[in-house]
Amino acid sequence: MIRGVIFDMDGLLTDTEPVYYDIFKQILGEYGYSMTMQEYTQNICGRADMENFAYLIENYDLPIEIQDLAAKEAVIERNRIEQGVPLKKGVHEILSFLKENDIRIGLATSNLKEKAELILHAHGIYDFFETLVYVDEVGRGKPAPDVFLEAVRRLNLPKEDCLVLEDSVSGVQAAVNGNVPVVMVPDLKQPDEQIRSICTAVRKDLIEVRDYIANVK
Repeated sequence: MIRGVIFDMDGLLTDTEPVYYDIFKQILGEYGYSMTMQEYTQNICGRADMENFAYLIENYDLPIEIQDLAAKEAVIERNRIEQGVPLKKGVHEILSFLKENDIRIGLATSNLKEKAELILHAHGIYDFFETLVYVDEVGRGKPAPDVFLEAVRRLNLPKEDCLVLEDSVSGVQAAVNGNVPVVMVPDLKQPDEQIRSICTAVRKDLIEVRDYIANVK
């Protein structure tokens, strides 16, 4: 029985990954470098901000301290977010369905609290979530399971009664590492057979996930 659903945010609830890709390209461009979407998807997507900044500095030998890079990125990102970030298909439908069926709702994201809440409030969906766990509140980012395990703890439910929804490979691995069932809704990268084999299910959008939960709850 599914008694709690824990959402990822970027790429699952919000169509933010293309925005972040453009931001990273802009920053690298200032130093004369470029990044392909394939590299972004493989090495950046789904991971915590500070891990990504460290990756950029190390792999591109950027002449900037990590805190200064974080500050630079935050200014660019806030401007982009204030312009509006669209929701993914089916967000309102699945959140309303879960509420109507008394299935508890949590969020576990690699995003920082201020940035995540800005987006959630802008779309009027913040109040759907009973608990929200941000990467800066736990020890490690995905693929470590910390954010999901903390969300399960706060919901006070057995792990087997919870379902994680994720779009990224690192997010799926994080849920599996925490022994929490996970349904993948791929965004930028389609799962290979190995990733499919560790998912409870793979669905193309949140409408399909809603229907999946309706049939197994």
